[in-house]
Amino acid sequence: MIKMEINRADFDKILRKLDEAPRDEAIRKSLYQSALHITGWIKTNRLSGPRPEFLGVVTGRLRSSITASPTIKTGNVYMSRVGTNVEYGPRHEYGIRIRPRPFMRPAIEDKENIEHVKQDLIDNLTKVLEA
Repeated sequence: MIKMEINRADFDKILRKLDEAPRDEAIRKSLYQSALHITGWIKTNRLSGPRPEFLGVVTGRLRSSITASPTIKTGNVYMSRVGTNVEYGPRHEYGIRIRPRPFMRPAIEDKENIEHVKQDLIDNLTKVLEA
């Protein structure tokens, strides 16, 4: 699993003003929307070529297998997973017996994606505050 972490201090000011239930719902919604965004980014920017730098489409199996799960909360941790169940995905991601052509890690390291996740969270929390 690959993790993207966001500094909670960036959001504490807003979070303190919200009741727990609407806050949790806004966070869950935001993280799932962000996971869907990252899923699309992976498919478009890393699994559609051009070869050999990026993976291209041969059968489309890997690209169509990239999915996002709805956000769950365990304790104080919210998590939405983005990944694949295709057995050769890790080989390409980490270069197991082949040259690595990562597609997951670049998605969570991309500065624009990180900003998108933060802004989506701020927008959804602000909507709850204004309601």
